[in-house]
Amino acid sequence: MLSLKKEDGRVLIFVYDKSLLEKVCSKKKNQEYLKTKDYEVEKGFNSILSELLFRLAHENSFPHETGLFLGYPLEDVIGFETQNAKNCVFSGFWKVYGDKQAALDLMKKYRLCTEICMSWFRQGLSVPLAAQKYKKMEEKL
Repeated sequence: MLSLKKEDGRVLIFVYDKSLLEKVCSKKKNQEYLKTKDYEVEKGFNSILSELLFRLAHENSFPHETGLFLGYPLEDVIGFETQNAKNCVFSGFWKVYGDKQAALDLMKKYRLCTEICMSWFRQGLSVPLAAQKYKKMEEKL
C-alpha cells in the first residue's frame, strides 16, 4: 500500500498485491502496450511500477493504462482509449469493448471482493490486512 500525494493536495492510496501486479506486467501483450505508453518495460517491474506511481501522483486525470494495473482486460483498456469512452458493449466497473461475459464474470469477482473487504474494514481491519485475508480465503476456494 502506498500513499501518493497529488499536486493539488489530495491523497491517492494505491493498494496492490505485488505478485499479481508482477504477473500483469510480465504478460507480453501488456508489455507491448506499456511500451507504446513510454514505460521502460525492459528495466523490469520496479521501473514500471515507479513510472505508474509517478504518473498517478503528477497527472490531473488517471492515465488510460491505469485500468491495466487494476486488472481490466487489455482490449477494454485499449477500447476505452481509442473509442474515447464511447461505443462500449457494457459499462460497469469499467467500460467493456471486448468479451462481455468474461468482463461480467470478473466484475462479479471484484464486487464480491469489495463487499467482503469493506465489511472487514468496517470491523476495524486495515486495508492491507483485509486484502491479505481475502487472498488467503480465495486461495482456499
